[in-house]
Amino acid sequence: MGIAKLFRTIMKGKSNSLTINPIHQQVNGIFFILSGIPIDDTGGGARCTQIALELLGRGYLVVFINKFPKYESVELNLSISHPYLITCNLTSFSFETFVHQYDALLKQKPVGILIEFPLNEFLPIIRRLNQLGAVTIYDLLDDWNTSLGSSWYTVEREREIIDASRALVATAPALYLRLQKMSGRPVDLLPNAVNLNLFDPYRAYPRPDDLPPAEWNAIFFGALWGEWFDWPLLIEVAKAYPSANVVVIGDYRGQCPVSLKNLIFPGLKPQKDLPSYLAHSSVAILPWKVNKITLATSPIKIYEYLAMKKPVVAPDLPLLKDIPFVLRSQDPEEFVRNVERARHVVVSGDELDRFLKQNSWQARVDRLLEILNKYS
Repeated sequence: MGIAKLFRTIMKGKSNSLTINPIHQQVNGIFFILSGIPIDDTGGGARCTQIALELLGRGYLVVFINKFPKYESVELNLSISHPYLITCNLTSFSFETFVHQYDALLKQKPVGILIEFPLNEFLPIIRRLNQLGAVTIYDLLDDWNTSLGSSWYTVEREREIIDASRALVATAPALYLRLQKMSGRPVDLLPNAVNLNLFDPYRAYPRPDDLPPAEWNAIFFGALWGEWFDWPLLIEVAKAYPSANVVVIGDYRGQCPVSLKNLIFPGLKPQKDLPSYLAHSSVAILPWKVNKITLATSPIKIYEYLAMKKPVVAPDLPLLKDIPFVLRSQDPEEFVRNVERARHVVVSGDELDRFLKQNSWQARVDRLLEILNKYS
């Protein structure tokens, strides 16, 4: 998958020819991804981006529409390019222009809609595509009835999204049960997953320049904001293992309340750089609190840690109980002890191979396409 300049943006008011671009004549279908965040958010590692990339690899035209801008303090200047990729902000998307240019494809090929955020502003697009026979899938990612959706979420709007959807998907058991209760309908449980082509433990990775020398490294990458991140726990890990680097990758803006020599903040990184940091680490950690948000979260990073054959130390979250090589911790003291235990765990074997094969983005998109074909 090349990384370069974006192929195309559909802009409001621009007129296009009725002639289909020859490069699109062989597409297998069209998938609209209606997301809150841009495709290059969080270093290009978000669920919506991973699904988009896998669909592109399957020959689908992907129309990726986001509502919100990036709020990151660092601009990585990522540019994700593919001949079948169209991206734009919601305010720049013109449904009429799109239909004018792609009318033949819309009539001849299956059309799917993956709703990643239950936003009121997406409903006009959803309803018009449904009139054209599109298969709409609501993908419940998080418990939006928390601080995650405090500025925009309403239960009433989510119910409208559910009613407009042919199929329902949830990423975590708590969300699965919630969506079942709200809808009274069947729900598919599709947790997050891993790109096994990128997170390949058998490649040789140079040591990142901003990774200082140490006896060994413990690593975390992900969001460094929100009420779920456990800064006191992270500090305790760093204090307990002064000979180790505790490497924390993400958009760091001075959130840590103390400064320790072995707490390393390399900053936000593109997803493609993360395997190098994992390759030079011994243990991966998930310093989260157990609360309403984390009980309804499927951590992508867990799958990526394991793909690089790193043992994981995490809080005692029920959704992690069937994942191999995750040392769940009842309290901060056990978490700190488990970091040392994890250093001696060898992550390998048939169980891991089966788990990763079942939890790849390829497997997730296989299921989404089964849903599309079922209702098309």
